[in-house]
Amino acid sequence: MLDLPELTSRPAEQGALKGRHAMMSSADERAAPRAPSLGCPECGTTFVPGSRLCGNCNYEYSRLSLFSPGQYPWLAIFFSFVVPGLLAAYNWRRAGVSVSSRHWLIISALGFVTLVSVALLLPRTNLGGTLLFAYLLNLPVGYYLYRAQQPLYESFRSAGARTISPLGGVALGLGALVAYSAALLFTSALLIRIPN
Repeated sequence: MLDLPELTSRPAEQGALKGRHAMMSSADERAAPRAPSLGCPECGTTFVPGSRLCGNCNYEYSRLSLFSPGQYPWLAIFFSFVVPGLLAAYNWRRAGVSVSSRHWLIISALGFVTLVSVALLLPRTNLGGTLLFAYLLNLPVGYYLYRAQQPLYESFRSAGARTISPLGGVALGLGALVAYSAALLFTSALLIRIPN
């Protein structure tokens, strides 16, 4: 009589596989930014994915307009992480997550001050160092915001929310550049006037 190989795994092997799967799932969950609970922009009632109307106030989610998080990484490269931070704050406020919105408004303001300070401290001839600093700081923040807000964006898009044109982000980026340049000129003029 032939000995056929077992086609089903032993209980011990099944337990080991389940353990490895659970470890991988928990590692993936830790790596991904936690998405805050979403609410109705009108009354704050918890958003139910897939619903077109708020269950409390009948707000139509098709009236909601959000920036696409897909533009955050390249906006961060060209205009600094301040711009994606402001867009993310706008999205979170419109999604009823006011705490995250306030946090990113503060982070964006502090980031703007930091960028101005670093630009003043770096030598004018060190263009390569400035670009390296921009990539090392701005791209990771832009990518983090993209990952943190993509679930929010997709949830509301499935409920009928509209996407704001990428030109809105570009316009904000150009405005941030103008403000950045003005702050640099103003601060440089003040430093020149201060006696050593």
